[in-house]
Amino acid sequence: MPLLSEVSPEARPYVELLLKCAAVVERINVLQDSIRDRVSADAAAPRLGSLYRELQDLMGKARTMPEPDAEVKQQVEQVLHQVLEQPMARLIQGVMYLALNQCFESDALRELLDRLDQAGLSPS
Repeated sequence: MPLLSEVSPEARPYVELLLKCAAVVERINVLQDSIRDRVSADAAAPRLGSLYRELQDLMGKARTMPEPDAEVKQQVEQVLHQVLEQPMARLIQGVMYLALNQCFESDALRELLDRLDQAGLSPS
């Protein structure tokens, strides 16, 4: 993974934001992986909601950033693939696992996933 110091100064704000997103996605993945029954699903739902809101806020910040030039965009895309491709695939698999298991009968988790889906934020 390229270090922040390995990208141009112009690319750093974009890469910093990507790294923050990747960290949140990883925290979501760890929490989703801990869900194995209704009790753990009920316990995880509020924290997952907070993490998804944090990710949504970061995505909102990304949308307000100016369009990068071609060179910066290339650097950002390289980092994007390296730091977010696998974690996002894992996140989607985790959501599918929860859905296939009917959210382990957790109303709180089911409601969270429904809200994400209605808001267009569902990763599945």
